[in-house]
Amino acid sequence: MKKVILGIFVTILVFVSCNKTQVESDMVDQVESDLVDNTTLDQGVLKFYSTTRMLTDEQIDSIADWHNEYLIAVMSVFDVETEDLDEELTEQFLEVGIAEIGCTEEELLDYIETFDFDHYQYAVDSLTDDDVLVIVDSIQSYLANNPDCSYSSVQSVISDLEDFAYNNTEGSNYDVAMTFLATMENSIYLWMPESHGGLGDGDDFIQALRAENNYKTVNWGLVADADGSAALGVLLMTWYLTTAGPVGVGAMVSTMGWAVAISSGRNLVAQLASE
Repeated sequence: MKKVILGIFVTILVFVSCNKTQVESDMVDQVESDLVDNTTLDQGVLKFYSTTRMLTDEQIDSIADWHNEYLIAVMSVFDVETEDLDEELTEQFLEVGIAEIGCTEEELLDYIETFDFDHYQYAVDSLTDDDVLVIVDSIQSYLANNPDCSYSSVQSVISDLEDFAYNNTEGSNYDVAMTFLATMENSIYLWMPESHGGLGDGDDFIQALRAENNYKTVNWGLVADADGSAALGVLLMTWYLTTAGPVGVGAMVSTMGWAVAISSGRNLVAQLASE
């Protein structure tokens, strides 16, 4: 069992580190000692956690910040007249990823495939702390029941949930909860219309796409909600890699932000193209 789990860890680590470094035996020992003792295979679902935190507050904020920065960079060059939204989205995110992360196109395409799944359901299946799901469901419920909410009201709800996370979760589960909340706060600010207190960039981008094509109206709250779920899925698959020296925490944080950002773009494309 330990060898199987360790093999999964190292396989993902080799990929995410791209071609910059080699995986060293002392790092493998570190991953094994930190995580395997807290790993279980429950009905085919791999569950693992750390009783100590793996991310700092600054790194969590960076993941959320990178999410917005990557999306804004892609929106600024996106061809809104394109007939193939998904192809244009992938092309622009690959260009940004190659330039900012340092991976090759092939590596980034492989990485995209690793998180092409239902992020929320993956969180339900793999989280080891139900209180994290309470946090996720609470903000999702708030957005669904308050479609005309202001950004300040969202910040108040998120602040309360951060207090809840501080008092009820620990270790890597706390990191997951706080990364979800930080990403949600940034994402809501990006996609929320300026009239509601948001940045307005995301809403302007959506309206530009709709002006050039016969796309349906998009619920910005659902886009933001998908961003938070993507942060959950990506982080649950990769948070443990921040302990691995060869990858580098900075590169790992940036890569997570990129992964969540492209997941956000894909969700938007899916909403626009749906009947």
